[in-house]
Amino acid sequence: MDGDVELRLDGTTLTVDLGSVDAGETTRVRVNGSRVRVENGSITVTSPTIAGNTLDSEFRIDSWSDSSYIAVGGSASGEFVHHLVSESWTSPSESVVVEAGGQQRIYAPKAPEGGTARARTIPVEVQPENDVRVSVTDPTQPSFEVGPASTSGDAYDVVYHDTVTGDTYRLVSETRDGYVIDEATASSPVTFTDPEDDTELLSIVKANETTGSAGGGGGGVAAQLRRRSAALEG
Repeated sequence: MDGDVELRLDGTTLTVDLGSVDAGETTRVRVNGSRVRVENGSITVTSPTIAGNTLDSEFRIDSWSDSSYIAVGGSASGEFVHHLVSESWTSPSESVVVEAGGQQRIYAPKAPEGGTARARTIPVEVQPENDVRVSVTDPTQPSFEVGPASTSGDAYDVVYHDTVTGDTYRLVSETRDGYVIDEATASSPVTFTDPEDDTELLSIVKANETTGSAGGGGGGVAAQLRRRSAALEG
């Protein structure tokens, strides 16, 4: 192959001009791309995630302000809650706003220009009626704080994907000393419902891993409703 390769990007269409190629010659073209949009700022992806792998991309902040955010979505795990790790700046306070349609906006108000961080996800979806703000506190538990964004008082669902079929899981409130908000048995995944988006630190645990308060009798909101239904039927 003679000559330099020329690349032309028009919107989402990439044209690669290979120049003169001899008959029988094999040519391989590799392209790295990122699916990210930044509002009121700019970043450079310094270490992208290989296609098909779990999100773990490093980026550098080129310009930023308190109103800046990273809009994410469109990837295989785009519906999972996003968060930042390995921040180069002190006292990070990132959060992600999840909208009703599943779109997410990552805010990092203390991020400085030149700072670096990695973007990852936890195997959890938060599905609000309008929008909620989520901050991941422990990705391995997982634990995360949920509170209102532009609206308040709405119910939302939490979908947990890292399950074993047949096991029972609970959504518990660490803010309320392990209060069981809801529980469900996995058929992969499990879905919990929190009736209000009050600011609260939540964890997802297996049923035999928590002994927290369950609102005067155990089992959380769903179990209480089942008991009321059984009482009425009796």
